[in-house]
Amino acid sequence: MSASRRRPYHAIAHGTFTEMIGLGLSRDAMLVRFYLLTCDHGRLSGYFRLPISYIAADTTMSEPTARAALEELERADLIQYDEEHGFVALTDFYSHDPVCSFKNGRAVLKAWDALETSLGMKMVKALAMKRSAAAILNTIPDTRESETTGSQEREGVRRDAEELMNRACEMEGGRDAASDGGSEGAPDSQAVPHPHPRAETHKMPTATTSAPQLRPRARSARPSDKQIDLLQAVAVERDLDLDEVLAALEIDVLTADLVDEVLTKMKSGSAAVIVEKAETDARNAVVAECRRIYADGGAVAARKWALRHEPDLSSGLLSNIQTWEMDDQAAAGGTP
Repeated sequence: MSASRRRPYHAIAHGTFTEMIGLGLSRDAMLVRFYLLTCDHGRLSGYFRLPISYIAADTTMSEPTARAALEELERADLIQYDEEHGFVALTDFYSHDPVCSFKNGRAVLKAWDALETSLGMKMVKALAMKRSAAAILNTIPDTRESETTGSQEREGVRRDAEELMNRACEMEGGRDAASDGGSEGAPDSQAVPHPHPRAETHKMPTATTSAPQLRPRARSARPSDKQIDLLQAVAVERDLDLDEVLAALEIDVLTADLVDEVLTKMKSGSAAVIVEKAETDARNAVVAECRRIYADGGAVAARKWALRHEPDLSSGLLSNIQTWEMDDQAAAGGTP
């Protein structure tokens, strides 16, 4: 990934290093864990293709050393690794990158579009699917509202997450260890050239898709290099991150026919407004969850949860918790 398209940060939960020391992990295992949490191959599903040869090449380890580090992480219950098909599942992925809103939940579901039908051990994949579904369902209340567009979208994401959970349970119940097809599941355990090109994502029908098409739509062409360069240039000029703009505009796969729309929205300033609103919604969802934890488990539990977030957000949450404590004390007639 080029420097211009690389995200400026990646979520790693507060206290992760201390946790690894407590688990007695070796230096190699620590390095591989940080690599798994931040590498460009990662997906919002917490489950992605990563043959040992990739890990060895990126971390400058030998393959036996990388394999030993993976085995150590598996014994610590931090990952599940399917070496035969080259897939890894991070068991605590959503502790580092929690689903904060139904829009985040939709992005997680889209990450499973190609992965669900890829080759891989059914148990490892099914457990990863269940973790994703649970992370989404824990964020979206089961209100089953339909009064507004927002609540309809939220309800659609909730239904899709339930369907993902059901399919995971069916997969655990006896499907073949490797499903047919898929864009990222070549069953080759030998060394794979690195880096690999990302496979094209094939969208699966979900509850949020529109009415069925009688005829399949022709696939739109990918943007040319000049179009991508133009988008990047305008994004930099407007102090925007192109990946964040596409996510806020709910564009999963950028095609040539969408380039003009994205350019227009960035130049007009509307894209910046949409991105800012998405970030605000995500932060508000985190604050609301922190408030719920404070109400259910008290200030200690809320602080522990707040410290799992990146420093700026964590600091704001801790300030909110202190304010809530003072308000509660004042309401009870005590001294703030």
